[in-house]
Amino acid sequence: SYPDFDLGQYRYPGYYNKISLDTKKPLLNRALCKEYNPGSTIKPTIMLGVLEAPGQTKIKLNTSLLCTADHRQWGKGPTDIHNHGWIQAVRAIRVSCNYYFALMGKKLGPRYLHTWLKLSGWGSKIIAWPEQAVPDYRWSREINGHIARMNPVTLKDNPLPSKTDCVYMGIGRGALNGSVLHIANSAATIARGGLFLSPKLILSPGVVQRENQIAVQAQSPTHIKAIEKGMVQVIYHKEGTAFQALTGLKDIWDKQTCMVYGKTGSTDYSIFMCYAREQQGAQRTIAIGVVIESQDKYGGEAAAPITREILKAAAQLGYLPAVDL
Repeated sequence: SYPDFDLGQYRYPGYYNKISLDTKKPLLNRALCKEYNPGSTIKPTIMLGVLEAPGQTKIKLNTSLLCTADHRQWGKGPTDIHNHGWIQAVRAIRVSCNYYFALMGKKLGPRYLHTWLKLSGWGSKIIAWPEQAVPDYRWSREINGHIARMNPVTLKDNPLPSKTDCVYMGIGRGALNGSVLHIANSAATIARGGLFLSPKLILSPGVVQRENQIAVQAQSPTHIKAIEKGMVQVIYHKEGTAFQALTGLKDIWDKQTCMVYGKTGSTDYSIFMCYAREQQGAQRTIAIGVVIESQDKYGGEAAAPITREILKAAAQLGYLPAVDL
């Protein structure tokens, strides 16, 4: 989390007052305590929800939809349509098709979409603690995030998102937001094969999953493989949203050594999430979420290059296969 502050000076007279009034907010833990729209990084989670509920959406892996601005199937809502033509699930992730996922949000509907996102960890604190542990105040300020309709007048009577909200939420905007930890853990959920688990900060004693954090295991490995294929193509395919902007990421390892599965996001900020998985041996895997508070950079332009440096550092520390730095 940046900007930070000098802990060595923290108790010096006047230093706390100085940094507490700093407009850049160095005391704010942006990884846990600030809400962000996830943008297009939510699309793998939405896709899994769609594929796991065929009776709800009638959408399958090979279902083709015509992506043009003229074929929008909603009234109000996102207009940033890039006219991808006929498009299916894997390519929708690769090119980050707003038309496809806005329509998926609409098809899932308020109740199912709200339930699925809750099961996936959104809308609640997700760090797991031992039953008797009292988190340090710096961690206890972890945010829940937000999944609800945007109109505060109707929020009390009906906390579910509206149909218009669902269209926006399908592309990670509007009534959906969370922390950088939520974004990183959504990548980890896909990496686990669709299994949501609360992240833990300590190894011992064992932690207790919260009652509202129900583990969700994808029913079909085929669905996860398709989502992973799309996330690989985000980086390695010439049409992928991180291909041009992040040429160096695909070159950290060869594909036989370690593969990177990613998703860009562009909201008011530059966002990137991914996981890197060793392809042989223990198949060590690390999931990462990065948000750069830059209003003029896409996800592949600012957040993804930072992710590249994090992956290289992880390799240097032995968490992933070694690379030539």
